[in-house]
Amino acid sequence: LRLVCDHLRSAMVVIGDGVRPANTGRGYVLRRLVRRLLTVLWRNDPTRELADLPVELVRHTRGHFRQDTDPDEVRRVLLEEERRFRLLLERGRRVLAQPRFRGPLDEEDFHYLHDTHGLPRDLVLTLRQG
Repeated sequence: LRLVCDHLRSAMVVIGDGVRPANTGRGYVLRRLVRRLLTVLWRNDPTRELADLPVELVRHTRGHFRQDTDPDEVRRVLLEEERRFRLLLERGRRVLAQPRFRGPLDEEDFHYLHDTHGLPRDLVLTLRQG
């Protein structure tokens, strides 16, 4: 849970600085932070959600780092990224269930999965394990 707490705190601070999840640059770092914390959070209990976070936690983190971002906006960004990640996981499971991807994957497969379906290598490997 230490990783979840550290990644969540970092994500809240980055969002408070005005960064939003994206496919490049700082936004990509934020996206990877949130998705990594979700992966670990869901490992033992897939029913956990960021919606369960108390707004007081967001307020405390904002106050500690002297940020004036609306806590509801921070939560909204986190919840939207969680929603997008769930959709990506569902799509990824469907794609990886295709006969083409049942055997060993080569570099061309990983490249295709990332460029066409937005599935990075580490996510593909995680989905194939579980």
